[in-house]
Amino acid sequence: MRIINGLNKNLQHTFKAKGVLKPHTKLLGLCSAGMLGLATLIMPLGAKAQNNVLFVSSNESSNPGWNAYIANARNAFDEVAPAGTFVNRTGGLSGTTSLTSDIANAKLLVLTTVCSSTNPDRWDEVQAALETRPDLMVIGFVDGSNAGDCPTHLSRVTDAINAIKPDTWSTIKAETTLNELSAPLNQQSLYASTFQSVLPSIVGGWWGRMSPIPTDYALYTQVAVASPAPPTVSDAYGLFIPQAASNAGKGACLFFVADTSQFSNTIGGGGLQPTQSNNIAKAFYAAATDPAG
Repeated sequence: MRIINGLNKNLQHTFKAKGVLKPHTKLLGLCSAGMLGLATLIMPLGAKAQNNVLFVSSNESSNPGWNAYIANARNAFDEVAPAGTFVNRTGGLSGTTSLTSDIANAKLLVLTTVCSSTNPDRWDEVQAALETRPDLMVIGFVDGSNAGDCPTHLSRVTDAINAIKPDTWSTIKAETTLNELSAPLNQQSLYASTFQSVLPSIVGGWWGRMSPIPTDYALYTQVAVASPAPPTVSDAYGLFIPQAASNAGKGACLFFVADTSQFSNTIGGGGLQPTQSNNIAKAFYAAATDPAG
């Protein structure tokens, strides 16, 4: 255990030394099957390894358009999940049944919400996992529209992100932005190469503009990031928090996009589905489970 403790201290030091993030240093394997494999090796005898890909969403069954967002996202991630690992909890974020057991048995949680009401108790369970599960990977798509309960959902997930972000980051804000966009991949990000071939841009809209986000950790932006890159961006569409930086190394790895309309059948004038949804699932799943980080 001294070896593992030393590893954890070294990983956290990368983010905490002198109170700043170490710039332009890609941390390999911090949100990956590789690190999960290491964690499995050191688990106590009798402990159960988490292998499931858990899909959790708001219940959008009363709105056919929003329900299609959820269906497209679910089908895409079901397609990329290894056989026998996909657990479907569509509507679970709005329900009265606890998600704690499902989350405990997951290695990857895909959280997707549109604008119908959700249960605060289920959000509490998700946030608890974000803060305390270093073996968990979370991919979140929370719509940034001003319709229905979307503002409440966006505020709730932004609070959760601020609870796990590095102390050296400024408080993150997410502002509803009512326009369609083609968000380019941030070529200045340390992690751009992981997404480049499959998902060089995302067509979305009615989204949450996140700021300020350290440029290295902004995955997609409204406008292409200039070179040389600024320290932070004010128009992030998607972000990444590595596991070693999440809640000072105690939290889950997080990929997050403040939008769900990229899964809509009508986005971009229609005709983008299922290709865009499938590419999103392929790119984010590969990034979350890549042993090379």
